Amino acid sequence: MQKINIAGKIEQQVSLSKYTTLRVGGPAAYYAEPVSTLDLVTLVNSLVRSGCPYYPLGSGSNLLVSDSGYEGCIISLRRMNRVAVRGLFLTAGAGALMDKLITVTAEKRISGLESFTGIPGTLGGCIATNAGAYGKDVGSLVEWVDFLSVSGEMHRLFRDDKGFNYRISPFMGSGAVITEAALRLSSGNSAGIQRSLSKFQNDRKGKGYYEYPTAGSIFKNPAGIEITAGELIDTLGLKGYAVGDAQISSVHGNIIVNKGKASAQDIARLIDHVKAVVFREIGISLEEEIVRLGSF
Repeated sequence: MQKINIAGKIEQQVSLSKYTTLRVGGPAAYYAEPVSTLDLVTLVNSLVRSGCPYYPLGSGSNLLVSDSGYEGCIISLRRMNRVAVRGLFLTAGAGALMDKLITVTAEKRISGLESFTGIPGTLGGCIATNAGAYGKDVGSLVEWVDFLSVSGEMHRLFRDDKGFNYRISPFMGSGAVITEAALRLSSGNSAGIQRSLSKFQNDRKGKGYYEYPTAGSIFKNPAGIEITAGELIDTLGLKGYAVGDAQISSVHGNIIVNKGKASAQDIARLIDHVKAVVFREIGISLEEEIVRLGSF
């Protein structure tokens, strides 16, 4: 790793708890912050040649890292965060925070991102997981996505090529690293955009998203039924159930909060308990929206 020549930094044995919104996770063997696409290409090609596994990191908002850490290289895209607006098209680096994109577009009276306000994710992370809220997902806005494939080559996925579905993207499990993307938005007015932002922010606050560290929704909503995962969990009386300092939110069944000293194992055990109870009582297998990284 010391021989990899990039402008960004490379460090060893970096605790990942400060890089995830749940505030848990052990050390990464290596942690890198490329500052450009050239940096990223150099880094990934070197890792592939050496056989070192890697994982791209946005804001860590949908990630549960093992207490034992990750025996590979975490590639943080936080410094690849350039933002530009041309007409109704927003172009941004994968590391740009969604809240920053919302602020930029709202100032220009451009609409389409309001429902994502308060999501502590980056554009790349939201595209990779096809994050969504209030009936809208990021994939529906994608014009194109630039990404680095596992073979070390840059590619562009266009609007007509995209393979997005509910919490599914063409990048899941591919080993690809998103570098930049363009979203097609729509014109709006300042008053309407601000009303929408206030509505969604207040709703998220009421659901307990901000009181303690969380990863947002833990489970995908089950297909084929009208009831949500959170409502299923609530129906079974699991809100408030805890394993150590990991607790199902008392106000929203699909949120797990870290009340202070939860470990990743506490959170994993709580997730597994919820899945077991839901399957035993209702016969539905809940699918995790959160990504587990490392050994559990």
